[in-house]
Amino acid sequence: MTTKTVKTLADFRNDPVTGRTGEKWTDQENLDLIEKIKNNVTYDQIALEHQRTANAIKSHIIDLFVRKIKKHEITVEEASSITKISPEMLIKHTTKTEKKPPPKPVPTGTSDKYLQVLTDIRDYLKILTENKTK
Repeated sequence: MTTKTVKTLADFRNDPVTGRTGEKWTDQENLDLIEKIKNNVTYDQIALEHQRTANAIKSHIIDLFVRKIKKHEITVEEASSITKISPEMLIKHTTKTEKKPPPKPVPTGTSDKYLQVLTDIRDYLKILTENKTK
């Protein structure tokens, strides 16, 4: 039976191969990533150069190209061709990052009712706790 070791962020940062894990991406890195992807450099090779994980590289590439798709700078098909990421995956991420509508506000005049229900629950729990300790 093999044991799987779970690495923490500190473990990745202390490793010279992945020392930039979790750090903010610079504009220059973004340009470099796009250029390297266009030149068919593998995620593993890019990860070594940027001291990040291959998964982080792929995830960030998806984010960068989804932004380009949303700005209509590139089509899903073009992005898929460049990144070698399926159109379905890019579309999934395009819709995933769309802003969700804000929650509906509590109707006026009902907040007192909610507060009363919560107060009743609190009081009931106090009674239950007191009865348990007796």
